[in-house]
Amino acid sequence: MCTHKSKNLHEELRSTHIQAIKDFVREQCQDPFDIENVPDTLVNITSDQVASKEVEESMKGVCEDLLNQFIKEQLSKEKKKSFGIQYQRQLW
Repeated sequence: MCTHKSKNLHEELRSTHIQAIKDFVREQCQDPFDIENVPDTLVNITSDQVASKEVEESMKGVCEDLLNQFIKEQLSKEKKKSFGIQYQRQLW
């Protein structure tokens, strides 16, 4: 049976553990919405690991390429009936 003291201790430990997790995440992970501390290089927002030059180069222009492909497909004579076009996931 849970006594009042043990219940309070449990809540204190839970709160301490939650705070430790929050602190760890704040210290170890980059905030993707922080526009004041934008790195000069491509960085994994979860691990803070800097991408290699090869990965960085391969990522350049991906958005523009996909947008151009989408526009070209939508304006083609054989226009699909749905905008729900699925693109294959590209592994880098």
